[in-house]
Amino acid sequence: MGPMHLFRTTLLALADKKLFAGSGAAMQRIQLPGVKAPPPPPKAFRLAGAPAGVFLDPSGWHNLLNRVSKAALTQARDCANRTAKLLASSAGPDTFDAVFLTQHGLGELYDLWYRVKVPENIAAELFDQDVTSWQEMDRRVAEVAEKALGTRATLVRTYHRATAAPEAAGAVKKAYKKSGAAGAPVRKEVLLAARLDPTAALRSVDIGPPADSGAPAAEFRAFWGEKSELRRFQDGKICEAVVWEGAAADRHLIVDALLQHALTRHLPAGTEIVATCGALDGAICRKGSTPDGDLEAARLCEAAAGRLGKRLRTLDGLTLRVVATQPLAPVLRHADAFPPLPHELAGAPQDSLAKTRSDHGEGRVPRCLPAVELLCQLEGSGRWPDGPAAFAKMKAALGVQLADTLHSGFGIPASAAEDYVDVLYDGFAFRLVLHTERDGAMQKMLLTAHGMAHPPPDDDIALRVWHQGTISAVAAANPAFEPSVRLAKRWVASQWLSPHLREEAVELLVAAAFTSGAGVAAPPPASRLTGLLRFLRLVGDHPWAAQPLVADVSTGDPGPSRREAAARAHAAQRAAGTAPALFMTGPSDDECVGWTRDAPSRPMLHRAAVLARKAAAVLESLLAGEGDEDAAMAAVFAHDESEYEVLIRLRPDALPRSGEALKVKAKKRKAAGEREVLEPQLSAAEAKLCRAVLKGIPKSTSREEYLSKKPTFFPF
Repeated sequence: MGPMHLFRTTLLALADKKLFAGSGAAMQRIQLPGVKAPPPPPKAFRLAGAPAGVFLDPSGWHNLLNRVSKAALTQARDCANRTAKLLASSAGPDTFDAVFLTQHGLGELYDLWYRVKVPENIAAELFDQDVTSWQEMDRRVAEVAEKALGTRATLVRTYHRATAAPEAAGAVKKAYKKSGAAGAPVRKEVLLAARLDPTAALRSVDIGPPADSGAPAAEFRAFWGEKSELRRFQDGKICEAVVWEGAAADRHLIVDALLQHALTRHLPAGTEIVATCGALDGAICRKGSTPDGDLEAARLCEAAAGRLGKRLRTLDGLTLRVVATQPLAPVLRHADAFPPLPHELAGAPQDSLAKTRSDHGEGRVPRCLPAVELLCQLEGSGRWPDGPAAFAKMKAALGVQLADTLHSGFGIPASAAEDYVDVLYDGFAFRLVLHTERDGAMQKMLLTAHGMAHPPPDDDIALRVWHQGTISAVAAANPAFEPSVRLAKRWVASQWLSPHLREEAVELLVAAAFTSGAGVAAPPPASRLTGLLRFLRLVGDHPWAAQPLVADVSTGDPGPSRREAAARAHAAQRAAGTAPALFMTGPSDDECVGWTRDAPSRPMLHRAAVLARKAAAVLESLLAGEGDEDAAMAAVFAHDESEYEVLIRLRPDALPRSGEALKVKAKKRKAAGEREVLEPQLSAAEAKLCRAVLKGIPKSTSREEYLSKKPTFFPF
């Protein structure tokens, strides 16, 4: 049997749930020469003891799983199962790296983390009795949490967390002094980690046994206490139930409230539970609206897009009818950092305005109404012009006819431009992009005339349609994807990387982190914090200069053929000096001609990787119970402005979307000798270009920011 075959056999054995159950497994007994073998242990001995299972050593009297928890064995079994499936599907250098070389922090392996703080007097009492009493406390915390979560969690595990040793008393203190030790560490906290079921974790009602079931109903009421109540459901059953009330935008906090209630009820008095699930929720809040208002705005925008599409498909009197509509905007694929709010001047109903405005009197008319793009497919025709210029003029004429029909026939404000038609409908601004079956041929003629191999990403309709469908599918399969991608976009914007990293690229990176971010170590994230952490780890740790990112967000595993094709394309472009810094391929793009072809540059990608590693370290320490929750958002999203020589501050009242600014405290400025250089100095040509850009900023929207005694002044 070869080494790989033996390794796979071991993985399959570990993944088998029946291996250590019942009487368990035992290693082959070894008979040493001249030594009398001990008698085999009785069956009762094998069945007693370890909760995880039984795995006897060669003597037959020592259970190797005695100190292994049931949750740890479940996690090892899940990891072995994932590794075996990966080895069965493909074998190569990437598979070897994923199985043996890829390292993951604790924060990436679970969805939620809690710090359960035990009172000092109870901790000292447990320590005086027996050091292993902390195992009993861990067991109690895990048992209560597992029962409270039920089917919401697939894995619940506790971790040891040692703190400074308190002043021990009596013989224990003297014994440690005699031994020269500093004192045994006493833990005042229990770290509780949980993996969630993405869908079940968001339910607002926990249904218990029927009211007439007797003992089960009594046990349910005893566990939940005053939270338990009798409810009649639609099928006519009357059952015990626990209802967790809250806003729709706060459903991810239900697990926090659930564990807070259960743990404080069943653990000693004075126990505190610290949760981190909502630590970064402030990053996706904006002035003038509420989290529930943003959710309602996205729902209203989707409904308005559906109604407008139906209206367009039923229009009569057009030269070429609209046969189908396809969404292209981020808000319609559940990936917009802030969905557009309905506007009074765009025909928004009053009830929709009330649902999306803040309750504190801060709701104002939005200064800017973002365009929500819709692709309109026109019916086929054989009378199109053969030249690209005449074709574009003819399609623009059809846009003018479409706008006139909407305005004259239905009173819908519409304005036609050269390449699109803008429509104000139900409070939103929609941009209609007309598309025909001749667009592909005309685009190829233009590319040939200009000597281009590929169209710009914004003009590649096939790429945009694929991207829309792919991201929508990932968002539908993973409820935590939408808040995770919103946090990722907010982080990119807070680090001033938005001009260098397109939002479509950010969406694909987050999707790749969800489908294959933790490899064999863990399933896709079920919480927004874990999703953001895996995105940051992907940006910061991937070897972009040497290896392309082959992302197949539909299956998670692109397969060896796709990896080899991407590697060949990357090597060829590197040899020619045309390889992009962030080489990311998809199922229909093995040569990286999409969203990262022209940006970011290598210095900016290096900078993004450095900033991502810093933010990931802060976020992981927060999740693992080592950080301060109050300072978490500032540590993750704050931008060090001391790295710049000149800053130009724009007046907030002159900006169209100033309410979306992230209010975090900036980091303290470092001394000149302590600054970390993240990118090279600008050349003379680049400095000249920067000065030209600065001269173009109107005085009415800017004010100088002086960072030194002798500031650099740009005459406007």
